[in-house]
Amino acid sequence: MKRSWTFLLAAGLLLAVPTTLFTSCGDDDPTEVPGGGDVEDNGGTVDDVKLTPNQSKSRMETVAKNLMNEVDSRYFSSLSNLCNDLSSSIKDMDNENVSDWAQDLLESMTMQTGNPIEETYYSRYTYDRLIVLSQFHGRFTAKNGQWKYDNTLTNLEFVINDASGNSCTLSVTPSGNTKKVYMGESWYGSDSYVGNGHYKWKEDVYSNYVMVPEHILVKLTQGNNTRAEVNININLSQFTEPEYDLSKDGVSTNASLKVEDYVLTINRVNHSGSEGSAEVNGNMTKSGKMLIEFSAKASNTKFDAHNELATGGPAEAYVNILGQMQLRGTCSNVKSFVDYLDKASKVSEETNGSAYKNYINQANQQLNAGIYFDNGKTQQAFVKHMSFKEEYNGGRYVYWYNEPGIYFDDNTSYAMGDYFNRDNFGSVVDLFERLLQGYEDLFDY
Repeated sequence: MKRSWTFLLAAGLLLAVPTTLFTSCGDDDPTEVPGGGDVEDNGGTVDDVKLTPNQSKSRMETVAKNLMNEVDSRYFSSLSNLCNDLSSSIKDMDNENVSDWAQDLLESMTMQTGNPIEETYYSRYTYDRLIVLSQFHGRFTAKNGQWKYDNTLTNLEFVINDASGNSCTLSVTPSGNTKKVYMGESWYGSDSYVGNGHYKWKEDVYSNYVMVPEHILVKLTQGNNTRAEVNININLSQFTEPEYDLSKDGVSTNASLKVEDYVLTINRVNHSGSEGSAEVNGNMTKSGKMLIEFSAKASNTKFDAHNELATGGPAEAYVNILGQMQLRGTCSNVKSFVDYLDKASKVSEETNGSAYKNYINQANQQLNAGIYFDNGKTQQAFVKHMSFKEEYNGGRYVYWYNEPGIYFDDNTSYAMGDYFNRDNFGSVVDLFERLLQGYEDLFDY
């Protein structure tokens, strides 16, 4: 069942991506949903009473529009103008010496390992690459179309003037202790003609490691003003090996992103393999006003040495949008939930789907996820997985799948993709499309 990505993104705004809970937009005269009726707005709040499906739909539409109005692209027009200005200036620069500098550093951090494979039409070389961020340091200053390099700085800076002559600096500053972390494998392939209509394929495979620092600060300044800033703090004291072991290692981090009047704060991201716990919480504000806050945590959920889920405990999640709509959910046992979904996937080609639907129902029994308004205690709708069937070759082959669904107390239920469509939430979809177009036009450089 294919869905318009725009519809689903708009639905994500309506529900602040409800799949965060454990899984994976209304006209001025909205289309009727069973159980209709009007609900008084009361200045953006409603009494903590049970709403009809149509009243809930109306409220979700209002919240979605309120949120999108808070993040309109016009709030970033000044920064966009600066980025367009700097981008145009950089394109006119001779950037070859910067590229050569970076490539030379990468090559100095790369060492060939093992014995290469050399055959007539094939070769394979393997390398270890250890990236040390602190070695990327110095100041590049734009002058007369060239980048002038000063290697005396301990951080990395790029300095260039904007159209008004203001000095703008992009800086990257790592600091604190470091720890070697495996970042995965990458490879590059190329072929060369060897004669007689034959080509030889060469493959270079890199095992990539990074000496991760405790602190990373990225900042863009214009004159004396900070226009954007990213601050990341990482605690790797529980990290024992280059390759992260979910069964025993741990990591804790926090971060903030500041752009104009907006601040996205990740107060805590924590995982402890030995304790079987994980947690994340944070928020997004505009000029101090809370737009979104979120949290999720799990306990007694451990992995084995092969990074397979071994035991599962309870988990919970919470999303609050503008204080006007909340998503609250719990999972009684993470492993049971995952196991039932896994069992369902193994019988997804069953003809009548009885076993598949049974496993999905058992997975749903682990969940209690619902939608609330204005921090009330009354659950207005609940969310769980729904089973669907697709047929191929005139019904000779079937495939069962599931996706989150929204359920109301009047026994009506809808798949997310069916509920959040243009018929039900046309004005939200239209507003969301205009919002996306605004950002696309804003940063089209």
